Amino acid sequence: MKSLFFFTLILLVVNTKSYCQDANKQYFISTYIGTIQYYGDLNEQESNLDIRHYFEIKDPLFGFCIGKKLSPYFNTQLTLEGGNFKAFKNSINLSTTTSFYQITQRIEMDIFNLTHRGIPFEKQRFNNYLYVGVGMNGFKSYANELDNDMSLRRANDTKFVLSYGIVFKFKLNSNTALKLDFGHNKVYSDIFDATIDGNNDDLGKVKDKKISSYRTALDMWAGLRVGVVFNLGKK
Repeated sequence: MKSLFFFTLILLVVNTKSYCQDANKQYFISTYIGTIQYYGDLNEQESNLDIRHYFEIKDPLFGFCIGKKLSPYFNTQLTLEGGNFKAFKNSINLSTTTSFYQITQRIEMDIFNLTHRGIPFEKQRFNNYLYVGVGMNGFKSYANELDNDMSLRRANDTKFVLSYGIVFKFKLNSNTALKLDFGHNKVYSDIFDATIDGNNDDLGKVKDKKISSYRTALDMWAGLRVGVVFNLGKK
């Protein structure tokens, strides 16, 4: 977790200094809530359909963004978010609970502006963006037996994450917009869910009920976010 803290601090300093250097550049802040879809060792399809393949409100996601418009076609954005989710798999009698915090630096490309260059920005009501970002994910995950909730093992680590997705924004006025954000996040670890290769055993890697930090495959999570954007500064 210390590496996540220092990574966050560095990005905050760099972004804040960048915004203060040029007051004529438009910048913005955003806050949002959402829900999580997990993809990993425990989301295989079961015959009785007891594994989730859809978003659920009980897996919450919260976030805050600060960003800057670099040009008519590109934005940069620093995103801080956190959430938790639960997953289970009956065939191996296993359930897991994961909580995480994540920071990513994004680059957004305004698709609407690229395809509608004749429309001035102040007259645009709807914009859609493609984005890609990199960052760090710090997580704590616990694995339990499904039938009696007995603790089996835990994972606690900070790993590199690759983020990509699409954002839709609808402008209410010159200062405020609504947004819908859907994105995938690839966590460079196979212990994001405290489970290795979909097996309910330690594979010789568990010591003192704590999984060692290593990777055989990548776990992922997707976020569906709804939020408000506030445009600040001079246009």
